[in-house]
Amino acid sequence: MTPLKIGACLKTPELKDHRDWLFDAARDIELQVRLHDPSCTDL
Repeated sequence: MTPLKIGACLKTPELKDHRDWLFDAARDIELQVRLHDPSCTDL
């Protein structure tokens, strides 16, 4: 069985703080970006 690798869910500014850890084992990265579109809030 292949060992699991833990990935990361980070905001873009946090990438530099964890770069070495992320790339030492080719971990998955999910970027958390908030986009604000006024048309989405007028429901």
